[in-house]
Amino acid sequence: MQEEKPAPWNIEPLFVGRQPVFNAKKRLQGYELFYRSDEESAGAVFSNPEDATLSVIQASYVSPFLNMKGEKFIMVNFSYEAIVHNAPYALPPQNTIVKITGHTPGGHELEQALAELKKDGYRIAVDGKPGEISRWMDLADIFILDAGVAGEGLQEIDTSDVAVMAKRIEDVETFQKLQEKNISYFQGYFFKRPETLKGANLSTHQIMRLKIFQVLQQEEPDLDELASLLEKEVSLTYRLLRYVNSASFGMLTPIKTIRRALTYVGFKNLRTFLQLCLLRDVTPQSKPSELPFAAALRGRFLELVVFPTKDEWPQPDALFMLGLLSLLDAVFDMPMENVVQDLPIDEDMKKALCREESLYLPWLYLAIAFEKGDWENVDALISQLGLHPRKVAMSYSWAMGWARDFFEYSL
Repeated sequence: MQEEKPAPWNIEPLFVGRQPVFNAKKRLQGYELFYRSDEESAGAVFSNPEDATLSVIQASYVSPFLNMKGEKFIMVNFSYEAIVHNAPYALPPQNTIVKITGHTPGGHELEQALAELKKDGYRIAVDGKPGEISRWMDLADIFILDAGVAGEGLQEIDTSDVAVMAKRIEDVETFQKLQEKNISYFQGYFFKRPETLKGANLSTHQIMRLKIFQVLQQEEPDLDELASLLEKEVSLTYRLLRYVNSASFGMLTPIKTIRRALTYVGFKNLRTFLQLCLLRDVTPQSKPSELPFAAALRGRFLELVVFPTKDEWPQPDALFMLGLLSLLDAVFDMPMENVVQDLPIDEDMKKALCREESLYLPWLYLAIAFEKGDWENVDALISQLGLHPRKVAMSYSWAMGWARDFFEYSL
């Protein structure tokens, strides 16, 4: 009798996140993976760095949140031991960047292993201070410098044959200053910040979609009003009808009108789809595509982490809305107070979105801490909110897969 194979999710769950990397035009180039193991122990780390890397590689194949296809790269930090034991070869060379730190011990064995990786198509990134990374000049494809020293650091190293990535860019002003330098890649949370705060200078297109968004937030909206608004938006109507006629709903006869879709499929079934369509539509083309994706990921993560819910927790659909709305200030380059003032959501949620104390604020902070890999705060919030670490880690992974599939296949 053949031994039953365990389900993929029986592996030890990892707290794994990914941070986007952009070019100077804010176009997504790839992701760096960061992780922490042993969800049962606050602040736990792998006793063996090689085990950490191998576990992340394993997770990359069984977890839905990593897409190994396409042109985007993934960057993974490898230890000395992992590199000399050929661990990077478990990942595809065409889109994998092997990252080491500038203070990684040198030696013939490591240098030979890195040279072999380069020959086989892998790129090598070295992260550290200018004085640390210059010794890797012959092997490195990318030098990674902290945003605070990136400008000056360029004067200390020869970048004629090496690309430079600036990390920890936390605001738009820093990004704009570094855009003027010879820097190829930009990493940080600047893209989730408003650029130049302004008044309500929204386009007609954005205003119309915000009006639809407002109707969608009502618990019992006027479906005739909603249908009338949707019918004026040809692109939105086309996507909605394509969605309801997909195999997901199994309609025996095609649905050809918005009103029939709302009647037969139901408002609640269509609300999430419409919300995500609208969020992507109102995001200006000058903004990174990662912005609406990140908002959807926050919402789905928070929705999953409280399901099944407890009496003392907010409802899952409310937490989904919290995450979905949480980056609208960056989308519109407006203060969040201005964005939410006319939205029909409760005051507690408005306070949380404006970072004021409320029932929802710790939940929003949990999503933000997880996406930053701020594990100390993740641990504290898990304890405060009465959550189970395993559920939190797996909810984030599931949410990543859901958001990826939704944006790739449904919108």
